[in-house]
Amino acid sequence: MESKSSFGERFKTLRKSKKLTQKEVAKELGLGQSAIANYEQGTRFPDEKTLRQITKYFNTSLDYLMNIKTEGTDIKNRVEISSLFTKYKKLILSNKFPEALKLILNAQDSGIDIIEIFNSIFLPLLKHTGELWECSIIDVAKEHLISEELERTIVILTYRSKTKELKNIRCVCATPGGELHRISIRIVSEILKREGYPTWFLGVNTPTKDIIELCKKNSIDFLILSSTMPSSIDSANNIIYGIRLDKSLDNCKIIVGGPAYEKDRRAEKVTRADFVINNLQGIVDTVNNLAN
Repeated sequence: MESKSSFGERFKTLRKSKKLTQKEVAKELGLGQSAIANYEQGTRFPDEKTLRQITKYFNTSLDYLMNIKTEGTDIKNRVEISSLFTKYKKLILSNKFPEALKLILNAQDSGIDIIEIFNSIFLPLLKHTGELWECSIIDVAKEHLISEELERTIVILTYRSKTKELKNIRCVCATPGGELHRISIRIVSEILKREGYPTWFLGVNTPTKDIIELCKKNSIDFLILSSTMPSSIDSANNIIYGIRLDKSLDNCKIIVGGPAYEKDRRAEKVTRADFVINNLQGIVDTVNNLAN
């Protein structure tokens, strides 16, 4: 169960303070009423674009919605992160991988948490790299080199960070069949490991039956599936269907997310997953809520 300071509770408090119904808020945000209900119940979490819409509509801050404690140095920190992203992007695009790695390791040593690095540097860089490829500014080989370097750095950062006490919640992170993008789900996997959760990372092209069998053999509590390509949503639904048919997996919660769900709201409505979350911190919070 979520705490009183959760996103859902704060969202509900804001709505009621303005004496608005779920239907009225949904209409203003361009969402279905069921989405608002799910937010308040803690079974769905909005993507970044919707979060910005919510903060603007209620005239509040993201820090309040997410219950993030702000300090006087917050603006300075944001400027530092922005500068770090610019420097790192320039080094990566120039194939100066050793210098880029050193820059990020120094940032970690200075106290910047890896979730911040992943959210504010790596994920935006992945998006930027994809846009460069779509515009034919870089070729596939260049994109793959950058992706490999990012994934290598993700693992290094995780191993260098302090792992929290081992917990008894087990997670599997995978991509559905046909999905070729693995870095986002790799980030989720590494963060969950850092949080103390035994986590299996399966990457891409793992057969549906093998994913289900792994979940059965290891009494998995959370299966997390990432879809970047819309074509992989059907495969995700097949995995979910297989999990739901197996009574031994009744306690296995399923989280889906990724750009494919951000682009296709219908996919979010019809999925039989327990949660649709397009935000790294939202996934971590959801798993933590069950563990606590």
